[in-house]
Amino acid sequence: MIYNSWIFLILFLPLTLAGWYGLHAAGKSRAARVFMIGMSLWFYGSFQWKAVIVLLISLAAGYCFSAAMEREEGTARTVIMAAGVVFNLLLLGIFKYPGASALTGVSLAMPVGLSFYTFSQISYIVDRAGGEIPHAGILDYAVYVTWFPKLAEGPITRYEEFRRQIEGAGAGRINKENMLRGFILLVFGMAKKMLLADVLAPAVSFGYQNAYYLDTLSVILTVSAYAMQLYFDFSGFCDMTLGISRMLGVDLPLNFNAPYHSTSFSSFWQRWHMSLTSFFTKYVYIPLGGSRKGSFRTCLNVMIVFFLSGLWHGNGMTYILWGVLTGALVLVSRQLRKGKAAGKEGSAGADAAPAAGWKTALLRLRTFYIFCFTLIFFGAVRTDYAFAMVRRLFVPMWPGFLYRIAQTVELPETYVLFKAVSLLKPEFTNPLRLALLVLILIVSAVLVNGSCAQVKAKNMKLSGRNAVLAGVLLVWCLVSMTGVSTYLYFAF
Repeated sequence: MIYNSWIFLILFLPLTLAGWYGLHAAGKSRAARVFMIGMSLWFYGSFQWKAVIVLLISLAAGYCFSAAMEREEGTARTVIMAAGVVFNLLLLGIFKYPGASALTGVSLAMPVGLSFYTFSQISYIVDRAGGEIPHAGILDYAVYVTWFPKLAEGPITRYEEFRRQIEGAGAGRINKENMLRGFILLVFGMAKKMLLADVLAPAVSFGYQNAYYLDTLSVILTVSAYAMQLYFDFSGFCDMTLGISRMLGVDLPLNFNAPYHSTSFSSFWQRWHMSLTSFFTKYVYIPLGGSRKGSFRTCLNVMIVFFLSGLWHGNGMTYILWGVLTGALVLVSRQLRKGKAAGKEGSAGADAAPAAGWKTALLRLRTFYIFCFTLIFFGAVRTDYAFAMVRRLFVPMWPGFLYRIAQTVELPETYVLFKAVSLLKPEFTNPLRLALLVLILIVSAVLVNGSCAQVKAKNMKLSGRNAVLAGVLLVWCLVSMTGVSTYLYFAF
């Protein structure tokens, strides 16, 4: 059951809203928590019921580790924390990494969202050991872990920021503005996923699967389309998650803050998948010494973080290469920013005060294509496919593979147009399909250079005109609901 499905929109979401607010209105907050846990398990079980068992085992273990810390202090508490972290990482490894599966003799399908709720629980256990948060009641902890909007693809949340909202004075009370703005954000996210990401998906898949046959322009087109597909797919899901959660009265942390606005590669990673970046910063980078122990240790710590980020995304060598390459490019970007800052007295850094006009556009474009270059490894089927694409960038070839990529793009809205062209002027069909793909990329570029959907939903005037526009967008999404692809980050 995904967000953009009829059963979710017509049955699950209305039922969840009615039960959550109805039980709270009746003064039954504990029953509301039990209800939400049950609905979340239904939502999660719709992907794979066996995965619910894994979720419950993980939840029970996390709660037990926290309870054990309640009776201990000092070294004993640290040992319990370490055991809790190791347990969660081992659970993740059994499902995600062949090496861990071989050691344990267990090989099972990867449950959806395992990486996200595992990291959330590691965050909880470490914060408990540090005395930052109290031991949670079982219902509060279960709601935190299973909260369905963030269960499948995050964002990775910390317990304290979540607890304050479900226990606050306004918890369980309907806020009409939050309900409306949350719904608008849900519609924006659906549009990103269904009208853009899913349209680009066939071209991207075809390009990566035929890496050895791509010409230079086809490689550029493929990775550009993948950068847009990945952004609209993941950020669209996050928008839907934030919108649904806001409708339920809980604001989850922002995961994307207009990353394609970045004028440097290092600042890009402060805007993309922000909850994962925040997790690694707090629980890996800072404990390793951060930037406090000299230049070499700082560089090493950055590389460790991105190496682990690569492992988090997958077990293939392509992800490891992506992590190492990304870490190295971030270090180069940081060094360049330091050099520019040193050359300007009183400067706060290159990205703090970016150049205006066309210079900003060029810096953004440079950052975008650095990111696209790393995506060659991130999206490649195998390492040899990735290096074939890299080689084509440096050894140009122009056999015209562009048309074959463009032929994979199908839009119901253009069916009649292409049918007419194929009958009247068949020689124009391929150029027209390529023009359509380029047009979709141009529209995507315009959208990503605007403000993020979260800001738009927050600041949009709640007028009749905007209600009509949101309604049209929703209907367009509903009409396009057939043939929806899976979410890319379900695999992570």
